[in-house]
Amino acid sequence: DANTLKPLANVNIVVEGTGLGTTTDARGEYAVAGLRDTSYSVRASHVGYATQRFRTVLGREGLVQIDFML
Repeated sequence: DANTLKPLANVNIVVEGTGLGTTTDARGEYAVAGLRDTSYSVRASHVGYATQRFRTVLGREGLVQIDFML
């Protein structure tokens, strides 16, 4: 939450164009499995907050950390 700088639970995380997604846990953390090494747009949304998008490219290791501030 950008106003309190505290993690936000139950944020919807969607990897656009893939059908993959998840929600954040109580610590505001999430993980999405099954992605290939390519570029993606990742969307974070929660009722009452502005939706955020981030474009990222996955490397060979397939691990990327994206922090959103809603």
